[in-house]
Amino acid sequence: MDTSRGSAMQLWWLCNLVLIIGPSKAEKGLHKPAGPITARVWTNSSSSPPFVYPELSDGEFGMPLLQRKPNLGICVSGGGMRATTLALGWVRALWQMGVLQQARYIASNSGGSWFNGAMSYTQVPLKQFFGPYIPPQQLDTSAAQTLSPGSYGKAVNKAAPVMEILRETLLDLVTRGERVRAWSDAIGEAFLDPFAVGAVRSSVTTLGTRGRVHERVSQQAPSIPFLTAGTQGRPFPIILGSLILQNNPRKFFPFEFSPLYYGMPPLQLDTQPVALGGGMVEPLGFNSAPPTAGVVSPNGTKAVTVSSSSVVGLVQAVGVSSSFVAQKTQGGKEGREQLLSVEEFDYWNLWDFKGVNDAKFGDGGGHDNQAMTPLLRRGVENIIAGSATNCDPFAGAVEYAKCQYDISGLYGAVPLDMKPIDGVAPDLYNKMLQVFPKEGYTQFYNSMVSKLKAGQAPSIKQSLKVLPNPFLGIAGGYTANVLWLLNVKDTTWESALPKDTKKLLEDFRKGRGIGARKDAASTIYASLKEFPYITTFAMDYSPELTQMLSQMASYTVMQSEKDIKAMMAAATAKAQQQQPAAGAAKPAAPAGTASAGIIAAGAAAAKAAAQQAAAKQAVAAAALSSAVTAAKASAAGTAAAKPAGAAAAAVPAPAKAQGSNSTRT
Repeated sequence: MDTSRGSAMQLWWLCNLVLIIGPSKAEKGLHKPAGPITARVWTNSSSSPPFVYPELSDGEFGMPLLQRKPNLGICVSGGGMRATTLALGWVRALWQMGVLQQARYIASNSGGSWFNGAMSYTQVPLKQFFGPYIPPQQLDTSAAQTLSPGSYGKAVNKAAPVMEILRETLLDLVTRGERVRAWSDAIGEAFLDPFAVGAVRSSVTTLGTRGRVHERVSQQAPSIPFLTAGTQGRPFPIILGSLILQNNPRKFFPFEFSPLYYGMPPLQLDTQPVALGGGMVEPLGFNSAPPTAGVVSPNGTKAVTVSSSSVVGLVQAVGVSSSFVAQKTQGGKEGREQLLSVEEFDYWNLWDFKGVNDAKFGDGGGHDNQAMTPLLRRGVENIIAGSATNCDPFAGAVEYAKCQYDISGLYGAVPLDMKPIDGVAPDLYNKMLQVFPKEGYTQFYNSMVSKLKAGQAPSIKQSLKVLPNPFLGIAGGYTANVLWLLNVKDTTWESALPKDTKKLLEDFRKGRGIGARKDAASTIYASLKEFPYITTFAMDYSPELTQMLSQMASYTVMQSEKDIKAMMAAATAKAQQQQPAAGAAKPAAPAGTASAGIIAAGAAAAKAAAQQAAAKQAVAAAALSSAVTAAKASAAGTAAAKPAGAAAAAVPAPAKAQGSNSTRT
């Protein structure tokens, strides 16, 4: 067959499809407020904490229920359809154990964010959303082919966004208007619409704040719906993205989307054309021209008035978080951003309130594919980390570190002989991402191999010292208990499957499966042949693959129940000890802590820890600077632009580095 002719015919049909449905689809354009928006801001005048996040504060945005929960967070990594399917399995089991309801946070990236956005904001009961857990002994082929109506697994099975993305990309090029980009729109239709949280013309908020913030913001923009988090005791969701500067050696800077605020808490003073970060703004105030005057508002008690280009909602947040294509683009060509569906927003920092139009945003995997750093920024002490790993665990520690660099990087253990990672040199990548001691990676790898050889569940328990990282805004200076949940071939789970399911899996692996496609488009159709190491680029999951992968993930959690319950018991006991006595006034958060409420172990201990962390931050900043060239300008020179009353940066901004512009694919 003449494939070029076939491609041309497909393009012709797609163009005609755009002409047919384009006008009606374009009506789904973004919401532009009729007048100025008044939005609260939180300013952070240093490159790292101390910083009290709004939900942990004692003020209007504080969330008392969250603050009373154990200091526990869940993170689910990126990895496309593989990650979103695994996230369903891991979190379903955590919900059945009662752990999800007790967690403060759930942070996510990329495919994990498709799941997080749907689960955290939908009003669908969680029992229906998750569908049932099926033990391996009961997972016969009939059960494997049956996904519960209204469940997230059903949505995964029905999601085939590839052709939708192509159609929407063409529409981007045709309309060039104010509308959500093709990638975000396709992801929203596939994973959010089934749960009534995919409205483009909407914003986000949460229940549970002291000041009933959800009522105030909905009154400020009554013409659009607000998707609401915080129902049924669900954790506070954080969706991770990256603000992209391709002319900077670090390229990818941490950005967070949450129900209360969007922004980048750590401050970067050496970026061009403007400084980045320095705080957050309420969602309604994002994507706007800079305010005419800035304020100093570390506690979110002050507001600015802005003119919004358009409201950025959950669809764009989830789209940004998973836009891996944005990591590959180098810019510089007219129309490239439309073709690649890169989201662009009007951005201004919270340092001197200077901005840039059409700043580019993309996948949070550019700096943290595991989505663990938002939890460490908030001083979370107990972390359950679902990682959609896709590499041979028996390849050896060095090869595994290269293949799974998003894990080894957290330990500063990415091998230096690697090619640049999305254009970032490996030594700089280590310094950008390291939050744990390097020796922790060896412990992680050896523990994983040991457990797999013993036929045990692929969960790794570690107690790790958190290192200060100014680039990521992590104060460090405390110990985090991390339970890794990994995606690897689980022989114990497979051996417990019924005979017909075992045969199905064996047939696929030997190329005899009915879904083992041989056509040219086979790379986008996922089969069970490589189970569970499904390529990230596979976008069409059969019922069997969706069910088996998610149920295997649930099984991993169930087999780790002892470790999880021990973590929960210790965290709960500590939280109860830190609660103020009945009738006693709640102590104020000590100055210099990274969080408030029950995160602190007591005023004196927290103050001492903050002082120790501040000293370590200076050392970490110096280490980062060793990987880069001399600073472009002193912080004092930049500080002149700071609004009156702002404090000088506590930690020197890291200097620019020389880095490769080549891309690792």
